[in-house]
Amino acid sequence: MVAFNASLKKKDDALKQTWAIISALNLFLNEVEMGAFIGNEDGERVAELSGLMGFALIRALAALDHAEKLKADTTFIDVPIVITSFLEWSSDLSAYGIDDDAVDWRSHAAAYFKKAGFDNEKGIADTAKLIEEAEPSAEEELAKKTDKDPWKWSKRLKDYKSNHGPKIGGTKYDITKMSRKERASHAFDHKDPLADISNIELKEGNLDFA
Repeated sequence: MVAFNASLKKKDDALKQTWAIISALNLFLNEVEMGAFIGNEDGERVAELSGLMGFALIRALAALDHAEKLKADTTFIDVPIVITSFLEWSSDLSAYGIDDDAVDWRSHAAAYFKKAGFDNEKGIADTAKLIEEAEPSAEEELAKKTDKDPWKWSKRLKDYKSNHGPKIGGTKYDITKMSRKERASHAFDHKDPLADISNIELKEGNLDFA
């Protein structure tokens, strides 16, 4: 989210950088097991972050729309896949109590898909069902070019930082970056869970916790 916000302020290739971040986020959300994210015992943060990621998607779609790049033959060829993949990822969030503002963006994402005139075949499997279940908002409800802060993105990020910051991102929760003593202090048995991994391997970061 930090990199995404910074990309919005760039002048050179800003749109490409902005969309590249959303595209990469989409791959992460749909390729990584989300169980740990959903069940991390901080429901408020999960809900707010889910909403923030979703509104980042429609903020990027607004940027494409305002640059007249949101169309069936767009050069950003993965847009329909990204939209429908986000809808797939978020389709069962309400089952975990993640609702209201955290998923309000879904109807607008579906509306952008329809506004662009994408064929359902350009999205992922079950695109028609995903779009229908998201209940697309009316086109006139989408962000206007005259909006100074489309989808109130800046305000949403500021609010998130206020509730969970002031700094967001970084490696605070990356146990491979902690000292052995610090890792042990967080473990239930007070032992370093990575005791069998050498300092060299930890430093190189080429680890696979499958």
